[in-house]
Amino acid sequence: MKVNENKGRSALKSRNVTICAVVVFLLITALTLMSSRYMTQCIDRENTAQSNRGELSDLGQELADASDYLTDEARKFSVTGDIEHLYNYWYEVYEEKTRDRVINSLSAIVPPENETALLAEAKKYSDTLIKTETVSMNLMFTAKGITAKQFGDSKDGRLAEYVSIVENTTLPEEYSDLSPDEMKERSREILYDSFYNDSKTMIMSPIERFRHL
Repeated sequence: MKVNENKGRSALKSRNVTICAVVVFLLITALTLMSSRYMTQCIDRENTAQSNRGELSDLGQELADASDYLTDEARKFSVTGDIEHLYNYWYEVYEEKTRDRVINSLSAIVPPENETALLAEAKKYSDTLIKTETVSMNLMFTAKGITAKQFGDSKDGRLAEYVSIVENTTLPEEYSDLSPDEMKERSREILYDSFYNDSKTMIMSPIERFRHL
């Protein structure tokens, strides 16, 4: 009887040990799986963040390049009077719309709010600079007698439309008494003076801050 009892106790003890071992194994397996899943999620989030950061950096560069392109075309028109540069300028503003596309693309990436604000600030300053560039163009128009009627359906009518936009911009009163040659000179000067350069800095500054976040 005692031998049987000892065997029974031993078997029960062995079964309990086995059950405990199985439970511990299952717990360890579950914790390992949960840990692995968490690590995978963290890695995925980090990869997504890095990918977004790369896209955001590219968008910042696009905005800077678009602003520089507008400056370049406006300056070329003020120096040469070649209407093709004026067309390129306004085609970028109204058709390509790179600056607007950059800002709209931010909503798809959903960057931190402060990053969005920086590029929106740069876009705002760029819009302000367009006013100065338009005045420069209108000075050249007035000096050379350029009107929208001269271009008819050129460039599918877009060129006349762009020229009309400039024509309808009121020149500051300070320029009303200038001679044609003085208007041409002033058309160039306002695109190279300290105010213009400071405005360009105001565009690039938030973009640079954006890049270093």
